Parts: sequence; C-alpha cells; structure tokens
Amino acid sequence: ANEGILRGVRPQAIEEGMGGSYFVRDAKNNNIAVFKPVDEEPCAPNNPKGMQGKIGDTGIKHGVRAGEQALRELAAFLIDRQHSVRAGVPPTTLATINTDVYEHGNTIKTGSFQLFVPSCGTTGDMGTSLFDCKQVQAIAVLDMRLMNVDRHDGNILVRKSLPIPTRGKKH
Repeated sequence: ANEGILRGVRPQAIEEGMGGSYFVRDAKNNNIAVFKPVDEEPCAPNNPKGMQGKIGDTGIKHGVRAGEQALRELAAFLIDRQHSVRAGVPPTTLATINTDVYEHGNTIKTGSFQLFVPSCGTTGDMGTSLFDCKQVQAIAVLDMRLMNVDRHDGNILVRKSLPIPTRGKKH
C-alpha cells in the first residue's frame, strides 16, 4: 500500500455503502485493501454521502455511535480469528493514510484498513441453498458477540470455494 501511494497510485473512492470508503491499490494498480476513514463513517462530520453529524453522536443504528465503526471492524477481525469455524472477516487493522483523494476534510485520515478480498457478489445475488450451514452459523455467532445490528444480504461477500491446504498432506 505504501509503495502504491508513494508511486502516485491514489486510493479510489467506492460508490457503494453509506460511508466514505476507498480501494487502496498497490504499485501495479491492483486493489489490495479497503480503507474507511473514521470521519467519513455514516453520521460523521465528513461523510461524503450527505449523512453528516458529529463524532460520538448516535449513528444510523441505535447503539452504534459515529466514529466507532473502524474499531468495531477491528474487533470483528480479532474475535473472528479466535474461533475454529470462522465467519471469514478479512485481516483488519487501523491505519493512517495521507493522500489528497478525500472528498472532505484533511489529507491525513485514520480508519479501518482491511485486506481486499475478491468476490463473485453478495449473498443477495445468490440462492440460500448454496451456503454452508456452519459458515452461516459462524456469521450469526459473530454478529451476536459483536451486537451487530447491520447484517443484511448486501454486506456478506461470496467467494468461490477453494480447497484448504492441510498440513502434512499433499494435494
């Protein structure tokens, strides 16, 4: 990500969603991460989609305050990785990115920085019979632990199933 930014490959705004989010690209222009600045979350002061408010105010859903989403995404990753059956939260951390691409506010922003995962769509694009019951249950358990009130078929990405390598066995 650093190499891409240093070589002038600017993050690209993502149209979907209610907050500001950006594809972060490497030096070859490949999407490698998604960055969501704290001050561009829904109901935050620099939200580029017209849903502006103050950090700390009640957000779209009761119980989730504007400016807390980045920490909630990090918590989701940390909690998910502790379980044998995972919900599939991509590696996530907090990061600060300095670029002039942001529509509102400063050029230096802090937010969630999550590994980009290619997908074939969302669960809303597929029939429910395609999903593994244990995977669906893992997502439900994660949502309960996080008190997530924002789960819907548009925010679960679907990937083609790939064989998982097992230690000591050749494939």
